[in-house]
Amino acid sequence: MSLRVSTSGTPLEVISLAKAKEWLNIDFSDWDSLIQDLINASIVRSQQVSGSAYWPVTVTVTGNTAKEYLYPIEPVTALLPDPESEEEYKSYTYEAGYAQDEVPDDLKRAILQRVATGFNERQNGYEKSLNKATETSLMIEISYRKDLYL
Repeated sequence: MSLRVSTSGTPLEVISLAKAKEWLNIDFSDWDSLIQDLINASIVRSQQVSGSAYWPVTVTVTGNTAKEYLYPIEPVTALLPDPESEEEYKSYTYEAGYAQDEVPDDLKRAILQRVATGFNERQNGYEKSLNKATETSLMIEISYRKDLYL
């Protein structure tokens, strides 16, 4: 099974730079670029771990061999009608994702934890800091996982 995910328009701001700086207790702009990079990377990783889309997306599934619709990205906002034949399960499109300000608070905290850990571990290199940051947020995000497809 393969997925194609597309966003119509600009992705919504899940965590603002100001919110991340408040979480980090930073009131100067020297690290703004790094913090914004960490926010962006943390949101992407959080979506992968949780199986959720943090803004509205269109998901196209192809090559589905199951005998049912599978929705690997949640939350589903627009379902397809019931199939008339098994062939309809092989390729289909659905809408998913949270609307503005609907991302659950615990997922936002998980992203902020990942940003903070990445910032604190920045001296160890970007990739190592993100790997360390993932460990801090994993349990919160994995609780949102409804599938094993990604």
